[in-house]
Formats: sequence, structure tokens, C-alpha cells
Amino acid sequence: MKRLEPRLHEEVRESIKSEIETGRLDEVRGTGGWIKGRAGSPTRNIGKSGGFRFIYLLFRYQQGIYLQTVYDHRKKMDLTAEEKQA
Repeated sequence: MKRLEPRLHEEVRESIKSEIETGRLDEVRGTGGWIKGRAGSPTRNIGKSGGFRFIYLLFRYQQGIYLQTVYDHRKKMDLTAEEKQA
């Protein structure tokens, strides 16, 4: 089992908060409303553009967030068609 990078949870949380507050949500086409976010990698000293990606669903009326996945941008550029369909 891989260990998560220290402070990654905090980075993802802060990124989601910022995206919601600014209204800059990057919805993934063909997924029915899932959103792709970006988080930096403090351990590797990398910003959001080269750090991690995460996919989440925002429940605006219930004020909830469902985090689906987090992946390293260096190892995977985007979701596959099968992942979007799922």
C-alpha cells in the first residue's frame, strides 16, 4: 500500500475550498458533474500545475463533497474514457 504524501490531505482540502469560494470549478466533460481539482506537492516543492489531480463531486444544496480519487499528475495526465464512464 502506498503512503500518501505528508500534508496532501490539507493541500486537497485547501484547493477545494478555494475553488468553491472563487467559483472556478473545472467540470470533467462526460461525467455528469464531477470536478477535477489541482493540488501542489509540498514534499517535492511542486505547485498545482505539476502536483496532484483529484476528482470530486460537489453537492451544492447538501453542502457535501465526495472525493473520488487523487492521482499524481506526473504519472497520469487525465482520466480514461472508461474512468469517466464509471
